Amino acid sequence: MKNGVKTGVFLCGCGKIISERLDLAALEGRLQGLGGVAAVQCHSHYCLRPGLSQLVSTVEDRGLNRILVGACSDRIVKKKFTGALEKFGFLESQVEVVNLKDHVALVHDGSPDELTRKASALLAGGAASLELLNPVAPLRAPFEGPAVILGGGIAGFEAALELARHEMESVIVTKYRNADEVLRELPWKYPGARIGFDHLRSILEQTFSSPLVRLVAEAPVEYLGGHVGDFRLGLKQPEGAVREIGCSALILSLDREYVSRQLRDANPVGRLMDQVEFEELLGRGGSIAGSVVFWIDGPDELKLKELAIVSAWNNSRYLALHHPRTTSTILYPADIRLPLTGTDLVEARRGKIGFRPYDPAFHPTVWNDHLTFISPRNRMKNEIKWDVLVVSANPGPLAMDSHEVVRFLPVFEAGEGLKSLHLKVKPEQMPAERVIVAGSGEHPCSLDGALFQGKAAARRVLDLRGKALEKGLANLTVVAVDQDLCEGCGLCNEVCTCDAVEHIFPGEGPMPRKVDFQSCDGGGSCAAACPYQAMTVLNNSSQQFEARIKAVLSEMRERDVLGFACNWGGQGAAEMVSVKVLRYPSRLFMVTVRCLGSIDPAALSMAFLNGANYILLAGCTPAASCHYGYGIDHTWFRMLFLEKLLSLSGLDRRRISLGYVDVNEPEVFVQMVESFLDEADQLGPIERTRQQREKLLAMNATLLRPRVRWVLGVGLRRPSEIEFPDIRYSEGVLEELFSEVLEEEYLASRILGTVSEAPLSPPEIAKALGEPVKRISEVLNELSNEQRVFLTGWKDRYPFYSAATS
Repeated sequence: MKNGVKTGVFLCGCGKIISERLDLAALEGRLQGLGGVAAVQCHSHYCLRPGLSQLVSTVEDRGLNRILVGACSDRIVKKKFTGALEKFGFLESQVEVVNLKDHVALVHDGSPDELTRKASALLAGGAASLELLNPVAPLRAPFEGPAVILGGGIAGFEAALELARHEMESVIVTKYRNADEVLRELPWKYPGARIGFDHLRSILEQTFSSPLVRLVAEAPVEYLGGHVGDFRLGLKQPEGAVREIGCSALILSLDREYVSRQLRDANPVGRLMDQVEFEELLGRGGSIAGSVVFWIDGPDELKLKELAIVSAWNNSRYLALHHPRTTSTILYPADIRLPLTGTDLVEARRGKIGFRPYDPAFHPTVWNDHLTFISPRNRMKNEIKWDVLVVSANPGPLAMDSHEVVRFLPVFEAGEGLKSLHLKVKPEQMPAERVIVAGSGEHPCSLDGALFQGKAAARRVLDLRGKALEKGLANLTVVAVDQDLCEGCGLCNEVCTCDAVEHIFPGEGPMPRKVDFQSCDGGGSCAAACPYQAMTVLNNSSQQFEARIKAVLSEMRERDVLGFACNWGGQGAAEMVSVKVLRYPSRLFMVTVRCLGSIDPAALSMAFLNGANYILLAGCTPAASCHYGYGIDHTWFRMLFLEKLLSLSGLDRRRISLGYVDVNEPEVFVQMVESFLDEADQLGPIERTRQQREKLLAMNATLLRPRVRWVLGVGLRRPSEIEFPDIRYSEGVLEELFSEVLEEEYLASRILGTVSEAPLSPPEIAKALGEPVKRISEVLNELSNEQRVFLTGWKDRYPFYSAATS
């Protein structure tokens, strides 16, 4: 067997569901001669104990090291096979399940011969992929060193104390040196915090005095590299040197500061103020007497109004304790439920703290010594006298002490707080959290909420430590970078939605990138975007993918359609077709991929080159969103390039199409397939003339050019973009932005193909390609400067060129 590959193919009859619709004996014969296949067997139920025992026995007796099962959904049965074979050292990647039940037997009305041919194509594709598989075991990481806490937020001190309680060291990067410094600024981050100073002081003093907590002076972050379990953080020191700190986990603890609404000009007496100004008054120890009214008048977001009520409540309690000559009233919109407990309300009555709701449909009116509002109970006007009127303040920017640290982390500012990408993958595919975020910087919260988040962040770190000590932190999939091919352009780092591509440290520049295997989700869009094809999805390489496509195409006929479905939307909907007892024509030969964004556009052009006449892609809907960030957006954008190149090749762009379908929309999937098949019938197969093949070769070569891949890559959606850049590019905008590059590189590829066999002059090349001599000469000059063609001599006053040999 090639490279020692010994694949066993096991055909499950699924009772009689598969065996009655397919000719398993004929299918067994078709598969016997495939590369790498050492054994082919059939059984009625491989997922049940007798069948599973037979499979395990065959693996042991024949020394098999790859398993291909034709059965039902891999979501249902794959774990059974991987679990049973684990004792033989099988990795998940060495076991593949092809769903013959839901993709062939139950969804088509074709003859047994027709369905057997389709099943053979899908299994042949799996066998071809397994033959080229280079199994890579899940990578594991240690968990040594402390946790580093960045950002200076109050949640970080609670996190450090919680870690210390569990005998884990931490390093706090902060400008603060004692509890007083922290408390002095805290009321401007969490208005009303003064009422809890005694409790907070206890937490802070315990943290500052703990031998397991080390303080490091706040400094600009120069670099952050490594992965969960082994980070390296570089802090730039005043003298210019860089101090490196090693750590096992990162906690980003950020607070937001409230900003004043600048009411002083409208209040020369100084009795009307917002929460920020009121905190300044309390901080100065100013004298306060009489009636204090806290008016909750904004902002519009419900959560922020609730936080304003909590702040007013805490300040009212503080006034009751430290300014007994005051009475407090909280005037709040009636459409908000008070975020207080029954105990709080009892305390309010004792402290003479009043709560008055107002109808938000009628804006209260402020007078010199009283405020009028409409009661929601009877819609009558009411009034409250005031000596000090405090209105709500607005959350402002991040109060971040570790300068610019966010730019190194998978978080970005959006709306009122920080956002991070939440991947919707299976639990076993969930990568480790590269950074744990806590505090009001992520989203508005109360002081108690921030402290709770700090404790929760510490427990997540402790959970990671527990997993590491038990069996080591591991990830099932990872994208690897070939250091010899990588040019350090950084495009992968921009496109990656899980922040798995490491920043180069110290400094940045054209240096080879690395992938953090703990953060990588295996979506693969970065690999498909790499201009230099330096990135590979381990256990699912581009060579495997292309071999699978070629094997499937070898069994297809002219009217058949090659399909690609994402693991979530397209495949899920296709499997639901049988559940809903629906049907669609068997002419669709569908290959499942983890994400459509992982498909290199060059692979699709290769499919056309190797016999595909039509290609349908079925991906996630915008409403459901991509499980790997923006893979479906990246696919959409790449499709525009492919369509443009099809047109340049003289082919109808409708030969390839992208559809959107949710897992719960099998009817939509069927309609999508039938519509595309009707379109395919109108187009007819591609005429496989020599000239057409030359154009298809040029299309494929163009999509492999670093220049084209770079132009394509820079147009992809970035993780920091809430929406697609501006409005999604229309075909007209694409023409304007990218046509020149595509047309030039496409022509260059055609020229290179023409002069690869023998030297030719510009007029001869122009005649062969049907292009003006002047344009051919211009491109030849550029190719000569790039040393992609060489001048071999002159004849009849014309230069002759030949292609450079690699």
